[in-house]
Amino acid sequence: MQKYDQNESCQAGVLTLFEQLDLTQLERAFSRTDLGQLYQAIPFKTLAAKIPQPKGKRSGLGRKAWMSVEGGIALQVLKHYTRLGDQMIIHRLNADWTMQMFCGIRLGAKMIKDKNLVSAWRVYLSRYLDIDKLQEQFVGHWKPHMEHTHVGMADATVYESRITHPTDVKLLWEGCGWIYKQIIDTCMQHNFRRPRINFKGQKQRHLGYQKRRKRSRKKE
Repeated sequence: MQKYDQNESCQAGVLTLFEQLDLTQLERAFSRTDLGQLYQAIPFKTLAAKIPQPKGKRSGLGRKAWMSVEGGIALQVLKHYTRLGDQMIIHRLNADWTMQMFCGIRLGAKMIKDKNLVSAWRVYLSRYLDIDKLQEQFVGHWKPHMEHTHVGMADATVYESRITHPTDVKLLWEGCGWIYKQIIDTCMQHNFRRPRINFKGQKQRHLGYQKRRKRSRKKE
């Protein structure tokens, strides 16, 4: 059995199993995972082409960045894909080799201790990322794999919660509510007496109409 000096680290020169594996074998295994398929569907190089590298990457001075711009974008995608918090993402990234491959890094025996890494990349990318151009890049990358591109469809769950299905009665009532609010605000600003408006009574009538299961043309 090999003897170690007390002052010598037992970990010196020891490679982890992850570091011993060939990169080609890792990439082949990674491409068969769910994260690998997601990675192939996103044009990370195209997205990162117009975003400058962090200052440490460009000058070589200061603390060395853990990942490139592509890895920073992948880190944000990974956060939304896994639905984990910033700190939990770092814990998983230190332990999961597929997440490391997704972000373009190989930690081996190292560990990321910066809990603010995800938020730091989020702030940095927000300075340069143009959402409109980002969508154009996605469309250009995905269009060869899409069918019926002349049809526009959207799931109702992606709309804002404040946006409701428009009807004639609903649109008219929203207009009445907006005008009433403007009248009240104007009277308060100029110390005017409020006009006699039966808004509360009409509101009750509208609420009764909305609660009806069957709404006749007469009631409308």
